Amino acid sequence: MDIHRRLEEVFSEEEIKVPFLHGVVRDKNSPVVIGLLLSWIECGTENLECILSSESETPSLLREQWWSQISHTIIRLHDAGIVLGDAKATNILIGGRSKDAWIIDFGGGFTHGWVEESQMETVEGDLAALAEIKELLEPERSLKKRALEESDEIFETKKSCAEDTLELSSK
Repeated sequence: MDIHRRLEEVFSEEEIKVPFLHGVVRDKNSPVVIGLLLSWIECGTENLECILSSESETPSLLREQWWSQISHTIIRLHDAGIVLGDAKATNILIGGRSKDAWIIDFGGGFTHGWVEESQMETVEGDLAALAEIKELLEPERSLKKRALEESDEIFETKKSCAEDTLELSSK
């Protein structure tokens, strides 16, 4: 909640693509916060990772728009002394009529494969994840990644078939 308060102090809602705090939910018998009311992002279930791993090709203009929005927002956050902490493609929602990239999930965390554990919740970790996101947004990488995943699936299928054949022949 402190990060969301800091966002309000430093930025207007038009400046960066992050959800802003609009209220808190508390238990009526306790001062404990049990929920946050944040800006609504009209995105359904579309996060950057899901969109880029789908079968349909994402236009390069959209990829460029997303990169501009993501990098601009993270740089502005760092300039204000705010670290995202768990930057990754699933923490970027794509929403609205203009398909904007919104950065969510402030407050840290760690996801293997995005940053080294020693870089968790640091500017360096955010920048390492930002470099990974930039690679994901390159169309050639998405196509290569998809091709590798498909070849892995084919290999696993062949391996499974071979194991089944060996099992049958040994009976």
